[in-house]
Amino acid sequence: MLERKYLVHYVKVPVSVEDYAEKIGTSNEDQIQWTWVRIGQHLENFAEEMNPQVDIRKNIWGYQTAIHNGYQVSSNVDTFYETDHESDNDYYLDKFLEAIVLHRWQGDMCKTERVDARVALDVITGNAISASAGNVLWAWKEDCYLVPQSHGGDTSGAQIPFQISNLGNREDVTEKFVVNNKVMTLTTT
Repeated sequence: MLERKYLVHYVKVPVSVEDYAEKIGTSNEDQIQWTWVRIGQHLENFAEEMNPQVDIRKNIWGYQTAIHNGYQVSSNVDTFYETDHESDNDYYLDKFLEAIVLHRWQGDMCKTERVDARVALDVITGNAISASAGNVLWAWKEDCYLVPQSHGGDTSGAQIPFQISNLGNREDVTEKFVVNNKVMTLTTT
């Protein structure tokens, strides 16, 4: 049985939402500073829901046929706690989601990228993770939308549960995936 911690998930978010709001969609968009945030710090469950698009019909000969039109992949993060501590793993993701909620951003203002990877068993020790192309079994990057589902929560803490909706333009980035002391980058080679 493969332990869940060897499947890792990242989303790319802006370091400064003010800078992002000012530059996105302009000629200065390439000046936005981004960071990759690993999802899962406060999660007990996270999965990509494949949502297969299958149409099953009964034909005139009396048996069923199926037309499989692909997938509408998405993930739900049902428990995402807000944070004000910049040292917290989720800080920049929280600030991006909070800006989406407060400004009611929609469409491409919520668009970003995600990377899902499976790392080799020997690259995770305790809370640390380091991985290079040699010990990454696979890694895929895909554009997605981050869409908050609500804002508030119960007495356990302020929350912004959100959905990640994949856009279907997957790219194999196995050879580009590098994590050093929990900081993920995609190399240009």
